[in-house]
Amino acid sequence: MRCEQPASRSLRWRFGPLALALLALAACAQTPSLAPEAAPATAAAGPGGVSVQGLEVEVVPDRWRYDPRDLPERVTPVRVRVVNRRAEPILVSLTDASLVEEGGAPRVAMTPGEAVQASLRDRNGTIGGSRGIGIGGIGIQLGGVGVGGPGWGVGTSGVPIGRGPGEAEGGMDALRVGIRPGRLDPGASLEGYLFFDKPLHRRDRERRFRLLWAFRPLVPMGSPPAPPLATAEIPMVAR
Repeated sequence: MRCEQPASRSLRWRFGPLALALLALAACAQTPSLAPEAAPATAAAGPGGVSVQGLEVEVVPDRWRYDPRDLPERVTPVRVRVVNRRAEPILVSLTDASLVEEGGAPRVAMTPGEAVQASLRDRNGTIGGSRGIGIGGIGIQLGGVGVGGPGWGVGTSGVPIGRGPGEAEGGMDALRVGIRPGRLDPGASLEGYLFFDKPLHRRDRERRFRLLWAFRPLVPMGSPPAPPLATAEIPMVAR
């Protein structure tokens, strides 16, 4: 499978063919990430988005640059944005989000805590290190929005991506930028990462995937889940 990187005339002159070949090899060695394949006919605001039943769902092209840095070697992160244009709140559920590989079985989204635990496993499948994982009370901070259970709410305060004020060096960014289930009110939006079991490999470049995400109306506590009111399907490709 080929992995080519365009080179300008100035780069060829400055570094020579050997250096450019080494740069291309380094680019190919990088773990691929998922990006929108094309804009569907029902495209939302972004090129990788769809609009279904008043909901806008978009895959945002972005390479993982947070902590743990080696997380893409254990799981597949996909950055997404959801906007609720409906007149009523909806339920954002991770169990309704799945990644379908071309010719493979669907993979249901993991919680941010499960993704971090997967990143801490060594090759023998045991958890390495002594650092604990605190999950409660952590919300989405990508784009300054949040969604989740009690104490979360949805805001637009513009919290920067990365470590927050006073956060210890080496903090688990995945717990903060990962999407967790909860309520999304009318007119509100959320942006963060979905995590799926198993990482992408170099051999997966140009392989096609689909993100399937169903959204349901809210129901009283203790009631069975309501049928989905909308399902977003976004084609993606590994690059």
